[in-house]
Amino acid sequence: WVNSVSFSPDGKRIVSGSKDRSVRVWDAETGEPVRMAKMQHSDSVEFVTYSPDGKHIASGGKDSIIRIWEAETGKPVQTLVRHFDRFLCGAYSPDGKRFVSVSDTTLFLWDTKNWRQIGKPMAGHVDKVQSVAFSPKSSLIASASDDETIRLWDGLSGETLGEPLTGHTHTYPVCSLAFSPDGALFASGSEDHTIR
Repeated sequence: WVNSVSFSPDGKRIVSGSKDRSVRVWDAETGEPVRMAKMQHSDSVEFVTYSPDGKHIASGGKDSIIRIWEAETGKPVQTLVRHFDRFLCGAYSPDGKRFVSVSDTTLFLWDTKNWRQIGKPMAGHVDKVQSVAFSPKSSLIASASDDETIRLWDGLSGETLGEPLTGHTHTYPVCSLAFSPDGALFASGSEDHTIR
């Protein structure tokens, strides 16, 4: 099955990541596959996303590796260090200078110029993180977890901001979140059947 999809910034292409271990690019108008180098992981691909400038694709998955690809050719650019568990999700900052990735309960912040990790791993959740997003208008990061909370982070330093946000029904994971285009609000979705 297909685990993740993302439009290119210009809306002309779609990238998909699948349990079949492949990363594929599609023409958004015709739905046809775009011919490019084979993009493959050694296990299920859990997330894919375009960089804000559309030049790169990031993918990660159960093989505990994040791969950066040239968006036009599919050629590999970078392989990020292996961590202790699969990579579940990831997101670029609005300016493309930072990338946040999630492995189990921990977030990692990367400098995309040299793909070196910034600071210490971002720890605080006590159960698997399901979703992560950068605010489109600031360096704020939000993460949603099976521990029923949402946490906010400084996207420049990786420091946690304030106390965890709660409100979804107890014992239900928070599965997804998204910022509004102006960054003033964000919405979260939970297995408690609500959006907040």
